[in-house]
Amino acid sequence: SNMFIQQRQVAFDKAFDEILGKFVAYRTGENVTETATRLFSDDSSDVLDAPKSLEEASKGVLKKIKVAGEAALDKGLRSLGVDPGKYDGKPLEAKRVTYAESLMKESAVRALGSAVGVSVVKTMEAHSPDGVYVIGVIAKYDPVIEDVARCIAREVRPSVAPRKGISAASLVNRPAEVLAQNFGVRFYYNEAGEPEVIAFGQWASGYTGKDVRKADRKQAVAASHAESAALQMLTEFIGGCYSYEDSSSRGSQVEEANVFDENGGI
Repeated sequence: SNMFIQQRQVAFDKAFDEILGKFVAYRTGENVTETATRLFSDDSSDVLDAPKSLEEASKGVLKKIKVAGEAALDKGLRSLGVDPGKYDGKPLEAKRVTYAESLMKESAVRALGSAVGVSVVKTMEAHSPDGVYVIGVIAKYDPVIEDVARCIAREVRPSVAPRKGISAASLVNRPAEVLAQNFGVRFYYNEAGEPEVIAFGQWASGYTGKDVRKADRKQAVAASHAESAALQMLTEFIGGCYSYEDSSSRGSQVEEANVFDENGGI
């Protein structure tokens, strides 16, 4: 039905959003840990391990910041573009809070930027044990894809090693039932061995009548919706401007980093 086809597209969008949210949260935790490790590299106390989650990374780093000396905090603030002199005469806690907030923000921004390197590998459809129709998405992060996306956005030719590839036609000239399984942006190498991206969008006309003209109009409207969906995904992929409108699936994971007490201290 028309509604079913449209809901499949929505389900894919939600699934991919969840993947991006988890990716950004994990990369934020990695960035926080790496930055703090460099700052406290001269500290003889316990070394920060690779985090399993953003929450774990936040707690470990904030524990280190809480006992950091003023020289280390000044160094950290400068590395994040903050003038520590603004806090002269203020309690050391003010520097700790500012450094923690700035570190979380800078780490999240870096993580968001790297999200352009996440692309869909495969989509799957099935019924859950309770009979609900579900769509699964497998995606991967590849620094090569991130570099290619940035080059495309800057209109610069990507400098990656050529590989044996396929034509775009071979990706789209397939039976309808095969194309129906494709959603999102896919990364591939063309016949010249150059990297390219292609996006698949879906919609349905919903018309089941026999009026040819009406069927054509409905088909054209559905095609326009599908094209808009594909172009939007390409824009987000190339520009790195994934929208974070759903705070429950994305933003809240970054907000977990803000583990300050009720008085604004760490």
